[in-house]
Amino acid sequence: MQLIIIVSFPLFPMSKSNFLYTVVRDDECILWLLAMPCCEKKCMRKLSVEDVNATELHFRNMDQTQRRNYVLSYLSDHSQADYSGDYVTEFMVKGKSVCREVWLLIHSINKEWFRRLFNKFKEGAVEVEHGNKGNKKPSQRTTDCIAWLQFFISCVGQYQPDNKTIHLPSCFTRLSIYRRLCEENKSFNTPSIGLSQFYSIFHDHFPHVVIPKVRMLVW
Repeated sequence: MQLIIIVSFPLFPMSKSNFLYTVVRDDECILWLLAMPCCEKKCMRKLSVEDVNATELHFRNMDQTQRRNYVLSYLSDHSQADYSGDYVTEFMVKGKSVCREVWLLIHSINKEWFRRLFNKFKEGAVEVEHGNKGNKKPSQRTTDCIAWLQFFISCVGQYQPDNKTIHLPSCFTRLSIYRRLCEENKSFNTPSIGLSQFYSIFHDHFPHVVIPKVRMLVW
């Protein structure tokens, strides 16, 4: 049997300069890996040696930027925002549903590296470019959110005659508007941006839109 070096990211510290380990596995090593416990559903047992080998080779042949883009695109295609604004991601390996632990292990992805990339995804990033190439192109999800807000504001907003301000009904809050966006996207099976990114879009693109506070009269 050839010499195999196995690096299991939950057990070993890592340097700041390298967030991914390239793991080379032969069939015997993969069989040992498939026998490892992962979760209550035991989803590791769904996979075959061929599943692990093909997934590993595909990911290993990418450079660092391609790996980041691959993970961001995967999160974009397989994540849905729930009612609270949090994301739920379905992890798949060769068409088979697995837990996050198995997905990370099969791809040899470090948890900390994935956490940082997941945070970028929640902020609206869909693709990472090489180096500093100026401003990032807005993601499709961000563009769709802006278009949705423009339509929503045009429907319920009241244009003020003395200035360019648009008032929304006081029964709305930014959070309730975001939840309405998520509900509509969910009905069309379309993922939504994160709540923090929604607030950022509202602030940057609609500074002229306000929600007047209701004044309470005390007698």
